[in-house]
Amino acid sequence: MHDVPAVVLNRRMDVLAWYRGAATLLTDFAALPVSERNLIRLTFLDDAYRALYADWPRAARECVAVLRMEAGRTPGDRVLAALIGELSVRDADFRKWWASHQVRGPRQPRKRCASCSSGPTARAPQPTAEPARRRHCHCHCRETPDHRPYCPRPGTGVGDTPVEPPCRSAGVPECRRSGGYRRAPPSLASEVIGKPCSRPRPRSGISGRSATPMKILRMTGLAVLIASMVALSMTAASAHDPDTPEGQAAVRAFLTDHLPAERHAVVGTAAGVPCVNGKADIYPCKNVDLLSVLPLASIGGGNGNDIWGWTDPSSGKEYAVVGRTNGTAFVDVSTPTSPKYLGNLPSNGGSSSWRDMKVYRDHAFIVADAISGHGMQVFDLTRLRTVTTPQTFTADALYKGFGPAHNIAINEETGFAYAIGSNTCRGGPHIVDIRTPKSPTQAGCVSQDGYTHDTQCVVYRGPDQAHRGKEICFNSNEDTLTIVDVTTKSAPVQIARAAYSGAQYSHQGWLTEDQRYFLLDDELDEPRGTDKRTKTYIWDLAKLSSPVHTGTYNSPATAIDHNQYIKGGYSYQANYQAGLRILDVRDVASAKLTEAGYFDIYPASDTARFNGAWSNYPYFASGIVLVNGIEQGLVVVKPNLGAVEPPPVGKFENTADVAIPDAGAAVTSEVTVTGLAGNAPASLVVDVDIKHTYRGDLTVDLVAPDGSVFRLQGAGSDSADNILASYPVNASAEAANGTWKLRVQDLYSADTGYIDAWSLRF
Repeated sequence: MHDVPAVVLNRRMDVLAWYRGAATLLTDFAALPVSERNLIRLTFLDDAYRALYADWPRAARECVAVLRMEAGRTPGDRVLAALIGELSVRDADFRKWWASHQVRGPRQPRKRCASCSSGPTARAPQPTAEPARRRHCHCHCRETPDHRPYCPRPGTGVGDTPVEPPCRSAGVPECRRSGGYRRAPPSLASEVIGKPCSRPRPRSGISGRSATPMKILRMTGLAVLIASMVALSMTAASAHDPDTPEGQAAVRAFLTDHLPAERHAVVGTAAGVPCVNGKADIYPCKNVDLLSVLPLASIGGGNGNDIWGWTDPSSGKEYAVVGRTNGTAFVDVSTPTSPKYLGNLPSNGGSSSWRDMKVYRDHAFIVADAISGHGMQVFDLTRLRTVTTPQTFTADALYKGFGPAHNIAINEETGFAYAIGSNTCRGGPHIVDIRTPKSPTQAGCVSQDGYTHDTQCVVYRGPDQAHRGKEICFNSNEDTLTIVDVTTKSAPVQIARAAYSGAQYSHQGWLTEDQRYFLLDDELDEPRGTDKRTKTYIWDLAKLSSPVHTGTYNSPATAIDHNQYIKGGYSYQANYQAGLRILDVRDVASAKLTEAGYFDIYPASDTARFNGAWSNYPYFASGIVLVNGIEQGLVVVKPNLGAVEPPPVGKFENTADVAIPDAGAAVTSEVTVTGLAGNAPASLVVDVDIKHTYRGDLTVDLVAPDGSVFRLQGAGSDSADNILASYPVNASAEAANGTWKLRVQDLYSADTGYIDAWSLRF
C-alpha cells in the first residue's frame, strides 16, 4: 500500500470517492482504476481515512454490502476476489462484517403522491412489470417554499428516466425545491426572481468541473443506501452540491488529480535559493527567487487551499494565514527564509477542500465549504505576538448566519465581509457587518444573479462618474461578470451582467489599481477548450453599466488559472500546475499583458489538471509573495521584477471623454509631451480607445505639433463596434515635445460614440 496516511482527504471527498468506486463496482470492477481500488482499500486499511467518517461502522457495512453484491453477480472476477481476500486477511473489522452481513430483503415501496393527488401532474400509483421492490409512483411529492405540496413532472421515480433533462442548475435552492425541472409550479416560479433554472452551474474551487449528467443507475435499494451514506457528510446547499451532476463531477475531477502531499522542505538557507538559469532548487523559475518551503506535514497536515497575510501594525512582522483541508495554520514569515509555524485553528466541524480567509482589523475571518455548520470563524491575530511554541487555537467568535460558504471577501475600507457560495442568499454574497470584529452581524443579501463564486468589493473611485464613492462588488458569477452596487446593504442594485465569448466557468478576478480594468480568470476554458493555453480575460470598465471584453491574454503555459491579485503594475496569478505566474499589466489599456516572471511549484507538468498552486498573497511591504500549494504547502518567494522592467520610455495619455457628433465636424483630444529630447521615434505607437456603434463611420488621424497629419484609420464598411487598436507611426521627422492631437470625425449618420482614451508611447 502506498504511504498515504499523511494524505487526509476531507470526509466529504472520501465518502464520495467511495461512492464513485461503489457505483463502478456495480458495472465492472475490473475496469476500476487502480487509484480508486486503493481508495476502497483505504476505507478499511487506513486509520486516517476511517476517522473521516461520521459513522465508520455504517460506512463499512455499506461497503461490505456492495462488495458482497458484486461478488454474487460476478463470482469469477479475479480482481474483485483478490481485493476481498486482501481485506479479509488484513482487517478484522472486514472479516467480522463480511461474516455477519445479511442481504436485506426487498425494500417496500414508499408512499408517494398521497398529499398532492390534485396537483398539475398527479397520477395514481402505477405499478410496473418489474419486481415489487421497484414499484413506485410516477410523481414525487415535494413542498413549495410555503410548504404546499405539489407534483413535479411524472416519471422521476427510482429506476425511471426523466421525461425531460434535469435543470442544469438543480443545485440552486429554488431549483432543487422544484424537483430539478425547468417548469416549476407558479408558487415556485415566483421565487426565482427572474432567473430561470437554466444556467450551467459547474461548481468550482478545486472547483467547477465538467457538468456531465450522472447516469441514473438501475440498481435496487442499494442505491438509496449509498445515497444516504453520501448525505452523512454533506450539505445539500454547499457550493459543490452533491445533489447535482456538477457537484459529483467536481469531486470526481478532484480525486482523479489528487496526489500525496509532498515532503520537500527548504528552510534555513540565509539567502534563500536564487533563481539561476531557470531553476531555484527543484523548481522552474523566471525572475523569482525561492526563500523557503514548509511542507504540509510541518504546518498541521491535510492539503493546502487558500491563503492570506497579516502585518502586525505594532511590530511590522509579517504572518501567513494558511488554509488547509483540516484547519487554518498561522506562520511567522518575518524571517522568510526561516518561517516559524505557530499553530493551528481546527476546522469547525469537519474537513473541507474549500477553505477561505481574509483579514480585517487584526482579525482573520475564515469560512469553509461542504461543512454544514461551519459558519465564519473569527480569530484575533494579535494573539500570535506571544506564541513561542506551536499550539492548537480556538476561535474568538463564530458567526452562524450561514453554514458552508465557498469564499469570503472583505472591503477593509468599509468593514463589511461578503461570504459567497453559501447556503443563503441563493449562493450570492451574504453581507456581514464586521466593524466590531468579534461581534459580526448580518447586513444584507445579494441574490439577484444567484450563485457567486468569487468577488472583489471596493469603494469605487474609477472613471465612471455615476458610481464614484459607492461600494461596488465585481462578482465572478459562473458564466458572467456581474457588477452590483452594495452601498445600501439591504437593497443592493445590479448594475450589469456581462457574458463573454469563450466562457466556461467565470471563477475569479481583480481590478487594476485605477479601477478602470478587470482581469478575469475562467477555470474551465483550458480543460474544455481546444486551445489549452492559460487565458486571462481583460475587461474595460469605463462604464460600469456596460463592461467591455477588450481582449484575452494567452499564456505560454497550458495550466488552469485559479486566483489572481493585482499589486502595482503586476497581476500575481496562482495557476495550479503552472505555479505562480506574474503578468505585467501596465499596457492593459491596449488589451496587452506580458509575463514578467514565474515560479512553478509543480515541476512535473503544466497540464490542465487540479494540482499545485491554489492561491497566493502578494501584498506584504517586504515584497515577498506567499503561495499555498495543494500538495506542497507554504512556499515563500521573492520576485525580482526589476530585472524585467522595460527600458525607460515616455507614455503620455489623455483619458478624458470627447463626444463624437453624429455625421458632424471633426473633434480632437490633446496630449502634451514634455521632457523628451530630439525627434519622435520611427516606432511611435498610438493607442486608441474609441467607443462607437459603427466604427466604419469614422476617420482617425494623429496630428503632430507642427500640424502634420498621419492617417490611422479611414472610413469603410466595418460595422463592428468600437476601435481598440495600436497604430505604429513613423514620426521621426517630428519633434517629440509639443501638443499632439487625436482627430476623429464621424462621416455618416445614425451611429454615435466618443473618444474614451488615447496615448502616445515613445
